[in-house]
This record gives sequence, C-alpha cells and structure tokens, in this order.
Amino acid sequence: MTASLNVQVVGVKEAMKALSKVDKELSNELRRNARNIMKPIVTDAKAAIPNTALSGMDRSWNSKTSGAQIFPWDGQTGRKYVKTKTSTKKPSEFNGVTRDLAAFYVSWAGGANAIFDMAGRKNNSLLAANLTGKFGPPSRVMWPAATKNAEQVEAEMAKVVKDLMAYYNRAKLKGFL
Repeated sequence: MTASLNVQVVGVKEAMKALSKVDKELSNELRRNARNIMKPIVTDAKAAIPNTALSGMDRSWNSKTSGAQIFPWDGQTGRKYVKTKTSTKKPSEFNGVTRDLAAFYVSWAGGANAIFDMAGRKNNSLLAANLTGKFGPPSRVMWPAATKNAEQVEAEMAKVVKDLMAYYNRAKLKGFL
C-alpha cells in the first residue's frame, strides 16, 4: 500500500537516473537523505500497526485463487515491511491508469498488510466491517501517517529535489549528460 503526497516536479526521475550514472556516491546520498526525510511517516506507520488484529486473523488463511498463505497476522513482522523506496521507472499508462509516478515513496508490502490497511475501501464484508469497527476506516495505517507528516516531509523533500535539479541542470550545461 502506498500513500502519496502532492509534490510534482517534472524530470526528477530522469535526473536521479542520470545522477546515478555520473556520480554514484551523490546518488546514494540523495537516496539516504530521502529516506531520512520520510522517516517520520515510517515511524508513525509502524506505531499504528497493532500486534494483534482480529481473532480470526491469527489463524492460517490461504488464497483460494493462488493457494498462497495470506495470514496469520503478525504485527511485529508487519512492521518490518514498512519501507521507504525510490524509483526511476518511467511512468506508464494502462487502461487510463498511470503507474509509477512517484520518485520517492513509503510502502507497506504484504498481502495481510494490504488487507489490514485497506479492507472495506471498495467492498464491504464482515472482515472489513470488523476491522473498521476496531481500527477505523481504510486506510488504517499508511494514509494517516502520511497526512500527519505531509507538510514537514514536503518542505524538506522540496529542498532535496531543488538541489538535485540544480545539480542536474549544471551537469547538463557542462555537457556531462
């Protein structure tokens, strides 16, 4: 599950990709800075993850379609899957939906985690109703953590992106790119 913030700068992914080719160490520093800036979102998201969810979620559940094990729920393990990420993938569009727009984001991987966070957003079920009753409406973890820290993260990230774009433009002018 991914939460996004409304900061849009055209060319950030291209600049990040070019920077990694020109100056790998500076590229790694940029990614470390981005992780540090997004750390409050990760911290709040991890704090919002309960150790136990609903009583039935501590039993083994397998997917009917693939047979993959989805549950049992384990909050300790779930916290390990909240991570900051960077992407230089080109955005792609399919059936009117654009994917891979974010250059910097926080994600919470795992089927059980996605179910816990988003159950009830599109379809109502007994599981979704029980999760909503006990933990609140979807998104229960990621979106509240992102909105709580949005202003701080956006302001700090804007500085990093501004520096990245300035470096990129200087390198382009000098003919390095």
